[in-house]
Amino acid sequence: MALTHPQRMPSLKVYVAHYRNCSQVEEIVLVWSGGAAPDADAEFPAHAGGVPAAVPVRVRQEASNSLNNRFRPDPLLRTRAVLQLDDDVILRCEDLARGFAAWRRHPDRLVGFFPREVRLPPGGTPQYIPDVFNASQSGTRTYNVLLTKGAFQDAQHAYPAYWSEAYAAGRALVDELFNCEDILMNFVVAAEAQRAQQPPSAAATAAALNQVATGRTAQPALWQAALNNRLRAAFGAGGDPGASGGSQASPVLLYVNPRCFLETGFLSGAGISSEPKHLDTRAACAQRFAAMLGSGLPRAQALGMTERNPEEQWAQEGKVWSTAAGNATAEAKLSSLCAWGGY
Repeated sequence: MALTHPQRMPSLKVYVAHYRNCSQVEEIVLVWSGGAAPDADAEFPAHAGGVPAAVPVRVRQEASNSLNNRFRPDPLLRTRAVLQLDDDVILRCEDLARGFAAWRRHPDRLVGFFPREVRLPPGGTPQYIPDVFNASQSGTRTYNVLLTKGAFQDAQHAYPAYWSEAYAAGRALVDELFNCEDILMNFVVAAEAQRAQQPPSAAATAAALNQVATGRTAQPALWQAALNNRLRAAFGAGGDPGASGGSQASPVLLYVNPRCFLETGFLSGAGISSEPKHLDTRAACAQRFAAMLGSGLPRAQALGMTERNPEEQWAQEGKVWSTAAGNATAEAKLSSLCAWGGY
């Protein structure tokens, strides 16, 4: 699923053609928020070049131009797992497969390819760190945000939560700034995970145990999980009176290191990230989300992987994109980009 607009139509066709070649893609949904939506059959024909395309393309017209639209619940979605993408990001099919495999192992997490770090010191100036691989900039090589310009999540749970009344003020801020919907989603993921890990009331637990004792429950695993949560809350992470320390929330983010990727937004100049003070805006909105929601971002996690060279990355991207209209497929060009060793 990708949020897009008319200025990106030329590159969008390359983008769609590429992802149609990825074997695990069930459907491509273009969330159209700016003006009249194009005809999907005309712009993205199923038999382009005489070769049948197995992956259908659906254009979803939105009533307003809002970044929140990318997370709108969609009853027509064919799959529980949705890969959110920006329309200027091309990832290799094999990296998508790796990301999807990671999500299948951890369907309760936001699994993505683009980590960031946001620091919100009490009473201090918020920091948004875009290059978490750069030790001189981040100092820690940790992340607590995954950008949804390339991330898998369970749309059946995450999207209704994002659009719930609890996050209405956050969505209003996204519309005010025309930015930060991805950061808000990270707050949502963290808050919903924390809510799910709260132990049920003593009365609810007693009722569940009574149902099991009398043989009136068909889901013993559910009451066992609820009981374990209560034990963890009372005695520690191990659910054992002898365990030390308080309960620790499970990780809610999972970074998958792509071998390489291509971003083309810097060439068009139409991307939000190219605007002045973009990083300051994102730091400030994270601070405002924390204040209005009374909750925090996911806990920081270590990257635990090798650095990449940003200068070489950008140079290679420019070189590859300059021939993107040629005969070779985007996947082949990305393979060429990856030949120098990846990052």
